[in-house]
Amino acid sequence: MADADRIGLLGISRGGMMNYLTVKGDTSTNIRALVNIGGITDLSRTIEHHAEIGDVANELIPEFEANRDMEIKKRSAIYWTHELPKIYLFYFYIVKTINMFTIVKSHNLLIACN
Repeated sequence: MADADRIGLLGISRGGMMNYLTVKGDTSTNIRALVNIGGITDLSRTIEHHAEIGDVANELIPEFEANRDMEIKKRSAIYWTHELPKIYLFYFYIVKTINMFTIVKSHNLLIACN
């Protein structure tokens, strides 16, 4: 049975960015922990290093090119850290691949957060 008062989120890459967007400005959240594996915190820098992410943004974000700076800032947690609730945050940087150890470690961290 799930405990609705102790929710944890796990996000990988763009899913990590979605974690930040999910809790942004929500001070009453039941989310107690975020685990981000290579989660995007600065979309601009990510696009600099991975041009294909810019292609994805163009495809999925309406008017991305016309409003590029604004849309990037809306999706980059580094610009609004003050809007994030005080919860546990675990961040793993992806070097090449995600291995099962990282996933299990993430799962255990989420369980440990009350």
